[in-house]
Amino acid sequence: MNIIFFLAGAAILGVGIYTLVNTTLHQFKGDVTLDNLKSTLYIGAYVLIAFGGFTFLVGFCGCCGAIRDSKVINKFTSNL
Repeated sequence: MNIIFFLAGAAILGVGIYTLVNTTLHQFKGDVTLDNLKSTLYIGAYVLIAFGGFTFLVGFCGCCGAIRDSKVINKFTSNL
């Protein structure tokens, strides 16, 4: 499950970065006269980057905890 979070975070982060650096989207933003649409595209890209980075970090920490066989989780699950 941690690997799925890790890969999903990396994919979302990649889409956000791709949105910011794609030259085709920059041409599209240049053709659009509405400033709200331009700012919405930037805001959406930054939200994707933030969410993808957070998900990537959570997945990475989960993978590190699974590799180290964290005893904190085992204490909570042993009582169930």
